[in-house]
Amino acid sequence: MRPHLNLRPVTKRLGFRVMAFLSLALLPLGLIAVVQTRTLTQEVETRTQLTLLALTREAAADDRQLIQRALGAGRAMSGMFELLTTPEQCRRYLSDYVSRESDFVWAGFIPADGQVSCASDGIARDLSDRRQMADLFATDLAKVLLLDQDGNNENIQPVVTVNYPVYTREGLEGFVTIALPLDSIQTTSSPLIASEQAEFFTINAAGDVLVSQEGSVSPEQRLPPKQQLTEFLKVRASAFSARTVEGRERTFAVVPILANSVFAIGSWEAGYSAATESESIRIPPAAFPLLMWLSSLAVAYFAVHWLVIRHIRSLRLRMSSFAKTRRVLQPPAPVSMPAELQEMEDSFIYMTDTILKDEAELENAVREQKVLLKEVYHRVKNNLQLIASIMNMQMRQLKSEEARSVLRRVQERVLSLATVHRNLYQNDTLAQIRGDLLLKEIVNQRLDTAVASGTEIDVTISMEPFELYPDQAVPLSLLATEAITNALKYIGRPPDGLPWLRVELVVGNDGDLTLAIENSIGAPLVEPAPVSSGGLGARLIAAFSQQLLGEVQVEERKRSYGIVLRFNVREFDEYQREK
Repeated sequence: MRPHLNLRPVTKRLGFRVMAFLSLALLPLGLIAVVQTRTLTQEVETRTQLTLLALTREAAADDRQLIQRALGAGRAMSGMFELLTTPEQCRRYLSDYVSRESDFVWAGFIPADGQVSCASDGIARDLSDRRQMADLFATDLAKVLLLDQDGNNENIQPVVTVNYPVYTREGLEGFVTIALPLDSIQTTSSPLIASEQAEFFTINAAGDVLVSQEGSVSPEQRLPPKQQLTEFLKVRASAFSARTVEGRERTFAVVPILANSVFAIGSWEAGYSAATESESIRIPPAAFPLLMWLSSLAVAYFAVHWLVIRHIRSLRLRMSSFAKTRRVLQPPAPVSMPAELQEMEDSFIYMTDTILKDEAELENAVREQKVLLKEVYHRVKNNLQLIASIMNMQMRQLKSEEARSVLRRVQERVLSLATVHRNLYQNDTLAQIRGDLLLKEIVNQRLDTAVASGTEIDVTISMEPFELYPDQAVPLSLLATEAITNALKYIGRPPDGLPWLRVELVVGNDGDLTLAIENSIGAPLVEPAPVSSGGLGARLIAAFSQQLLGEVQVEERKRSYGIVLRFNVREFDEYQREK
């Protein structure tokens, strides 16, 4: 049985092969799309970095302006200190200056020893024990520091100090320090600070947070470690991704407010893009070529399935049904199929009509031939029986026993042929005949005609069923007739029982047959014929065995005599070739 189509490997199916070839066809386009997508992704990342830098610069604009104004004020004050000879003059000058600037809360001169005697509020302070003193005098450059409540004077609130160096002929004398309140730096109208995804920080070169977004908890935890952060501060303006101290991946943008001193940092969630801030679902750019490839394969598969495969499967089912039942299934509901498949459909319908018509004509011809052949066998049988009847009438008129004996033998052979033809026309299959039934009928026929009434003979007939072709049926029946006639002619009564006759046929392998006819030897049951036949029966048996392409063996024992025929059942063509 041929395997079902569904059991074939998937790689041999049309849909799979179409998708495979389409994948090869789309491969160059896919590679181009990947390259273009990567280029576009890099361009988007560059633009995103520039956007983040611009947003950070915009958010730090007010802080930059305020710090720059404080630096300008510190530069102006540093030039006036040589003219202010007394602390009172210094205090009044600084006090007047701070009162004119609403964003300044304090101004003063911090000498190297940390003893502040000149301040806008007129209060002398000792800042020598503050940790910011070391940072302040570490270099003689202007700088911005965070001054908190770690000193002895608890009245000083945390402020951001802008410090400008003061030089005299002897060198660096100290720093003019202007204090800015945290509120003035934290207050900004930038939409960046209002974003829930963004945070804003102001730090100095050491990585210390000067100002953080209002409400930001533990700002140092929201930034990268100081060592990593200071490396990024060396770049003029940059955007980078890093992991914060608390372990979150974020994107940072660094913009300098005061060169090498104060920096503004904007922080966003990793992968943030200002252009897509409102989007809740982000698709990786590399997914677009893959989606394009998958969608192309899906469209190709469904197109092939809809236009080709389903029609081919329907046609295959109809072909299979026609091959098994010779019935043409009606196609499903009318559908539009390609012209090539429609031509195939029309060719299949035309083929089935032609096959059914030819088979019908062939069946009629075979039926007619069968009827004619049966009629021929029937007429031949009738003619042979007519000949046998004429011979019987002729034998009654003959006075010579020799003539009657010869004519009787001929009549027996004619009746044997008639038996063959009767079996042929009565058999359903004209090409073959049941050989065992034919031989049984011949044996019974010979017993009825050759054994006198009242004669007791122990007859044993054992035959295995077998089929025989007509070309071998005629010589086999004639041979059996001669052999049984001879056996009944020379059968004898043994000393210890009834005379017996055994007819046995054994079917071997590959169509080999063995026919054995054996009779007892002893006192003859009938008187020997006055005239000998001259061995005609033996010659006929030998001739018929040659026609059967077999061999005959005579087995003569002390109390029995037998003939064994061995031959092979062959078809007509094979029989003719070997013959």
